[in-house]
Amino acid sequence: MKDIKKLILTLVALLAVTTGAWAQDFLYLEVEGTSATIKYGGDASNNPYFVGDAWYQEVGTWDDEYTTRPTITTVTIDGSCKNFSGTSLGSLFIGFSGLTTINGLDNLNTANVQDMEYMFADCSSLTSLDLSSLNTASLTTMSNMFAYCSKLTT
Repeated sequence: MKDIKKLILTLVALLAVTTGAWAQDFLYLEVEGTSATIKYGGDASNNPYFVGDAWYQEVGTWDDEYTTRPTITTVTIDGSCKNFSGTSLGSLFIGFSGLTTINGLDNLNTANVQDMEYMFADCSSLTSLDLSSLNTASLTTMSNMFAYCSKLTT
């Protein structure tokens, strides 16, 4: 059943991307060693991280078993993410327990974002975050945004 669900979500994502339904809000992750970069744009065959207005972990085949996420220590948000206009960043960094540094958070356009639920959940190695660049005017949900961030003090 899980495989069928994954296949259906993948096909829906591919269809949406190729037809342009979510193309303007497509973000993906490129992983190289213990570093990763979130970029705006791309196609569904290029390690999709999340698509459109919602986070679809099932679509991101690069780390279904959460084996890569804990090994990533640095994430850089590319300047192209200023073009993002989605409404959800829920669970964006979930499972990145080895993450110590997030660069370029000010590059992430959050003007339309309504959901940041579990955004940094399980980032248990993060000690500080500068969230001053996040536009929270549209935000309605941020429950558990910092769940299990045991070292986060600033």
